[in-house]
Amino acid sequence: MKKIAILRCMNVSNRCTGSGCLKAWNGRDRAFSGYAEEDQLISFFHCNGCDCDPATDEGMQKKLNRLQKNGITVVHTGDCTVRDKESGLRCPKINEIVQLLQERGIETVHGTHHK
Repeated sequence: MKKIAILRCMNVSNRCTGSGCLKAWNGRDRAFSGYAEEDQLISFFHCNGCDCDPATDEGMQKKLNRLQKNGITVVHTGDCTVRDKESGLRCPKINEIVQLLQERGIETVHGTHHK
């Protein structure tokens, strides 16, 4: 069984309910189409903002530790983490968090519901 988390942009959360991500997950649709029924969505979390340094931010480090403690095996970065839809350029802070996740042995997948 895989344990999944979704990483979202904190700023976008001011105008987004997350329903697109959750609808795709619940229907095992789009970026979640390969998951089995027994796989679980365990966490839905945000970056700590554009001014945060994920590598040194205590709050982010606690989140990463908790993901590991809870056995998260895969983190999807939300479609909201793409800064430029045309080029697919992702937020540099999200890229830093992705690197930290990968260093901890957690698989990362870009995308949720716009695949």
